[in-house]
Amino acid sequence: MVDATGFDLVWVMHAFSRRYEFALGMAELVCCLLVLVPRTRGVGALMGLGITANLTLLNHEYFIGAFEIALGLLLCSVAMLLLRWRWVLGLVGFSLRPPTCPRWPAAAKLAGWLVLVGVFAWMLIPEIVMLRQQPSQPDPSLPHGRYVVERVDAPRPEAFLVPGAYLYIDDFDVGGIRQAEKRMPARHTIDPSTGTFRFHVHHDYFTFTALPIEEQERIGDDWWNHNVFTIEGRYQRASETGILTVETPTGRLVLRPDPLDWPQRHRRLHP
Repeated sequence: MVDATGFDLVWVMHAFSRRYEFALGMAELVCCLLVLVPRTRGVGALMGLGITANLTLLNHEYFIGAFEIALGLLLCSVAMLLLRWRWVLGLVGFSLRPPTCPRWPAAAKLAGWLVLVGVFAWMLIPEIVMLRQQPSQPDPSLPHGRYVVERVDAPRPEAFLVPGAYLYIDDFDVGGIRQAEKRMPARHTIDPSTGTFRFHVHHDYFTFTALPIEEQERIGDDWWNHNVFTIEGRYQRASETGILTVETPTGRLVLRPDPLDWPQRHRRLHP
């Protein structure tokens, strides 16, 4: 476990307990509901400040990949508290006399609104547009999940594309290949109308779990500049077994579904 990446550690930890995930989601939902009601907006902003500060630090320290959106939500919480600066100071026991400079309250509110507008224009609006472009549900007719390479009928297969290697096909055209301790990111396109399958792998980007974190970061910073390898051809999927057969120009690739089910095994230990 000490050799795993920060991303691996966080997501394995989160997947270990559905109750923990549910509690986090409920806390975020309650925070949003409190923000929507004017009388409880300050409490919601304080609650959001704690939640988003944790998310921001988690994304930064463990390289999760959602640092910008977490930071944007953190700044939104700060802005809402700036708009309620008197309430915040009163909450911690300060009793304020009427301000000697009447411009100070107006400046605090202006700063709060500027932060909100800036965050939405710079971070949140692009993220919302990107999320709106993603399908809400994966297409059940498409291959999805983890597959193990069962057979490779090719004269010169790639070194990592051997029986026993894993292919990961995610919902949003991303995935990867894992062979022993090598893990390579990939993007894929699957067109059921034409029956074509394309798996685009950056095969010089290897993540070895034995490498120190600094070495993994050095490799990861420049991974787009490395060579690529593409698995492309017509595919067929057996309806009963789910076995995926890809006919490429150089041979045939047979992939057998191998679902990731360890969270279910964990839940069976705690009925």
